[in-house]
This record gives sequence, C-alpha cells and structure tokens, in this order.
Amino acid sequence: MNQQCPSCQAPFTVEALSDSNVPFVFTCAHCKSRIYEMKATALLLIPTVGFVALMIFLSEYVRGILSPSIPFLENVPTGIVALVFLFPLYYFGQKALSNFLYKRGTFFAKKRAA
Repeated sequence: MNQQCPSCQAPFTVEALSDSNVPFVFTCAHCKSRIYEMKATALLLIPTVGFVALMIFLSEYVRGILSPSIPFLENVPTGIVALVFLFPLYYFGQKALSNFLYKRGTFFAKKRAA
C-alpha cells in the first residue's frame, strides 16, 4: 500500500514516520505540511502501549539481574537502562510500529504557517 500526502499527493515512506519525533505526526518532505494520523484508534494504540510496557518490564528485569554486580545501576533511570541494554529491541520495535501505522493509518494534513 502506497500512502500519499493528503495535501500535495506526493508519496511518503515508512522512514518519514520512523524519523518523526512525535508519535502519529510527521512532516511531508515535499510540501512541508504536517501530516497527522486521523484516528489513533485502539488498533494503533494498543501495540504502542504494549511495546512501552514491555520495554519498562524488561528494563526493570535487566536492572534486577545486573544490580548485584553493578551497584550504581539502581540509581540510573529506567529509560537509560532500556536504551543501553535493550537498544536492538527498541530499534526493531519502533520500525515494526512504524510499518503497522503506515499500513493501517489514515492521514490528514495541516498546512504549515509560513
């Protein structure tokens, strides 16, 4: 399925969704309008929330296993533990969620103020 920008009808890719810093929002490379996912339904939100919960659970599990041998790990934030020890899982999970949004999402555009 080939998604197109609702504003300029230029195709956009999964990479545009992956490179976005804001979930369900990205910018069209051609016309610079902001593209939003129209319906952030449970079908799209449940995998995202599930992935976040899995990352938190695994981060705490890794922290529990490594805390006896690395004592300062107890004072490190969970997000940093997740990025350091679970980065491959985070990377591939983000790619999978972007592919899912690209295939299942319905998009609309808002023109960017000049």
